[in-house]
Amino acid sequence: MKFNSNVFDLWVFGQDEDIIKYLLLYSSQEKADTWFGGVRFWQILSDFFQEDEGIIDGASRLLSKYNFNLLSLWAVEHSYIFYNRRYKEIQLCTIFAAEVKIPDKIQLSLGHSDYAWFSADECLERIRYRGLKEGLEWLHRHITETTEPLKELKLM
Repeated sequence: MKFNSNVFDLWVFGQDEDIIKYLLLYSSQEKADTWFGGVRFWQILSDFFQEDEGIIDGASRLLSKYNFNLLSLWAVEHSYIFYNRRYKEIQLCTIFAAEVKIPDKIQLSLGHSDYAWFSADECLERIRYRGLKEGLEWLHRHITETTEPLKELKLM
């Protein structure tokens, strides 16, 4: 079985007045039917690093697909291992966070039918997967919702 460590998740967040909001994408029915037994779910941006690509370039590339401009990028200091049934491989996924200006509308990919901006608690009510929940906890605790973000985690 293949092991892929070239995977990353990207929590996208921004300020909505005085509240930090996080982007969640809702899977399309087509994606759910094709890969997940018809089950739809909330998720975050995710991708694979290209050959010799660094995190800043990879995150910028991914964000540009959704028409975001990157304001800051953070290492969340969390990763998780899971089996990806779509790619039939074990994946090691490292989590990063991107601060953006929240736009009025974003461009969705083919695998997603909807999106919304939520508070951390609202995200936790919607996401199901351990890796996403734990990544949000570390992001929330050390970067976005603390009086002293860990500046050493800021990549740009």
